Amino acid sequence: MTLAAGGTITFAFESVPHNVYFDNAPPGAPANVTTPSTNTTITRTFAAKGTFAYNCHLHPGMSGTVIVQ
Repeated sequence: MTLAAGGTITFAFESVPHNVYFDNAPPGAPANVTTPSTNTTITRTFAAKGTFAYNCHLHPGMSGTVIVQ
C-alpha cells in the first residue's frame, strides 16, 4: 500500500487472531499491535516518510509493506 505522510491504514481482524509488528522499521514507524486481536479493526497513522514492512508473528509469511511518500 502507498499513502501520503500523515495517512492512516486500518487493519481488520476477523475471527482468527492476528498481530502486526513493524520489524526493523525506520524511525517514525507506528506502534506495533502486540496483543493478538480478533473481531476488531485497528488504525495506525504513518507520520514519517519511508518504507514500513510489517508481519504477523502468529502466522509466518503473512506480511505486507506500507510506502509513505
